[in-house]
Amino acid sequence: MRRVLVATGALCLAVSCGGEDAPAALDEPLRVQGAAFKRGPLPGRDGPRSSVAITALETASSVVEPYQTGKSLLGRTTTDGLTVGLALEGLGSGYWVLPVEGPDPTAGGELAWLARLDFGLLPAGLRRLQVVAFDNAGAPGAVRDVQLCVAGRVPDNLSACDSSRPPPSALITLEWAQGSDVDLVVRVPGGKLVDAKHPAVAEPADGGAPASLARDSNAGCIQDGRRQENLVFTGAPPPGVYQIYARLFDACGAGTTHFTATVREARPSPAGGATLEVVRSRTGVLTPIDARGGRDLGLFVTEVTFPSGGGS
Repeated sequence: MRRVLVATGALCLAVSCGGEDAPAALDEPLRVQGAAFKRGPLPGRDGPRSSVAITALETASSVVEPYQTGKSLLGRTTTDGLTVGLALEGLGSGYWVLPVEGPDPTAGGELAWLARLDFGLLPAGLRRLQVVAFDNAGAPGAVRDVQLCVAGRVPDNLSACDSSRPPPSALITLEWAQGSDVDLVVRVPGGKLVDAKHPAVAEPADGGAPASLARDSNAGCIQDGRRQENLVFTGAPPPGVYQIYARLFDACGAGTTHFTATVREARPSPAGGATLEVVRSRTGVLTPIDARGGRDLGLFVTEVTFPSGGGS
């Protein structure tokens, strides 16, 4: 198998994988690990086509989150396949070319391949990932599509992909511009503190968790590209006052950290259903002297009362 892969890689470089160095494509909305980048439209939609074909496509989930990395896409080509091209329809300046790996004995010798996909900040909603196979002469076959649902940077319960899905009832968001490790901390009615280590507003013994904080962004100064944390209320927030703090856990070498705290509530939409509307927004700055490793609440930013009557 090793000889097959080395030979395939050599042919790939000679025929259709020649592309730009990875740094030239750092800003692309899609990156494919271990693949070569080529500028221009993905071949195979128009013009002459080879008989080579993508015969199988499989991914564990059709949902893509902003800045998600390492998403696996498995596939096979006909036995005359040499490489595979991948691109997001309508986004980016080119496509990625990846060599096939070798015959799959369980599928009549069709050639298997695995793509590991990294995404940037994409527009929320339905997006098509286009995939095409190239033969030994570099000629493309027909393009196949995989439909993906791109989740919004502001969590919306995937309503951008399916309008029948209601958005969360309310949302408290903290986002920041630098590579610091910042935590959203919320004191909920009754006095409980919600943060990355205590993400639920209510414990199961209390009758369920109507809200939770799902992600600890930039934890340990490991950059995840998000720089955002959200407290998401899937049901109506328990009524009362919510106090919002921005806690600088670690400055991670940054000087000052500029942040914005935003509160959104679901409001009826003229078109039917509901949309998330901003009811409060506050900005602020944290400095390295504020970094105390989570030993305090952090900087008080604002408070909001649910149910809210709006305002700014």
